[in-house]
Amino acid sequence: MKVEIYKAYNPDIIRKITLNKWIRRLFERMDSILQYLGELEPKIAAKYIQRLTKRLTDVVKDFRIDTGSLDHEEITRNLDHLNAHPVLKDAILLYVIKHLGLTETLPSGSKEIGIRIWNIIMAGERLSYHTVKTLPDILEREEAISLWKRIVGKRHEAEQVRMEEERREREEKGEESPRRPEMRQNAIKSWSEIGLGDFVESVFDEHSEVFRFDRCIIHEVLKDLEDPDWAYLATCYAGDAPEFNHESRTHFMRRTQTLHHAAFCDEFRWDTRFLKDPEQPSLELTRKLGKDRE
Repeated sequence: MKVEIYKAYNPDIIRKITLNKWIRRLFERMDSILQYLGELEPKIAAKYIQRLTKRLTDVVKDFRIDTGSLDHEEITRNLDHLNAHPVLKDAILLYVIKHLGLTETLPSGSKEIGIRIWNIIMAGERLSYHTVKTLPDILEREEAISLWKRIVGKRHEAEQVRMEEERREREEKGEESPRRPEMRQNAIKSWSEIGLGDFVESVFDEHSEVFRFDRCIIHEVLKDLEDPDWAYLATCYAGDAPEFNHESRTHFMRRTQTLHHAAFCDEFRWDTRFLKDPEQPSLELTRKLGKDRE
């Protein structure tokens, strides 16, 4: 069993982003949430929008900035559900700009700019937190949790359609999906480049491995809220939802705990073309990985 230790946590890494594209992705996510909320619980949709807007504006307070350098047509095109609520849209925009640390003159939205990764994660994940935490402002706790999980399920179902189309396109071209060694290398490279966290990699065989995260920037930007249940639902639950490991994926992931509630996060990943339902590594085994080198 191969074990490698990576000390990659670095909140000061500067990441290049294009504001138009980055904000567009956040808006697309919110648009889909509003769509599925409207489908699943239309009676609370108006109150949800009102309460979420208030949550964001309470944080933004009197912060204002000229957003004329952004391409508003590009970042809002075809987002009918969000565009129907311009006050919420503006509140989201100001919220994320403030958290990105762009508090004076906004640069061109079409040019790459360097932003501290801490600010990028803070802006996106804190927005996610408020997006989810608004539900228990309106519903009883268990109702709110159930509704959020159904919304996440709907989003995964839409993703499955997209991934199935991509799979068919690859097959038509005679291309195969990458295997675990390539996926591992890509993941480690990406996590290291963005300073995501400190983690240990343990490779069991060509088709499976487990990662233990001892520190993760997503957890770090939310832990001061002291609200682990809702922080987890806002961030990590999407990867634990039953709908996540859908048929169009060739690579599955399963966790038994995350840093929101425990000392480490265990991510077991495998290739379903070779392993159908492998046994999850025990928490004790995962906890001990690499400890003999400390």
